[in-house]
Amino acid sequence: MNQNVFLILSFLISFSSCTCSHNDLLSQSKKKISSSQSVKYRQSAHYPNPMGDIDTSVALIHFNKSDSSIIGNDFIYES
Repeated sequence: MNQNVFLILSFLISFSSCTCSHNDLLSQSKKKISSSQSVKYRQSAHYPNPMGDIDTSVALIHFNKSDSSIIGNDFIYES
């Protein structure tokens, strides 16, 4: 939990002090992602159901570089 808070705060501080344009920021992000061997993405959604409860949907996606793949990446989707 503390590590997540630290990462979010450092992310917000680093981007709030950025004076570069949005295109420069997008280019930097593309370079960083393309230089990585793998990228993990986690998402959670919370929505009400007809019974009045809250449903939660969680997905975890792993992208790994692969020379044998047609699109250049293998991916695993977990829900």
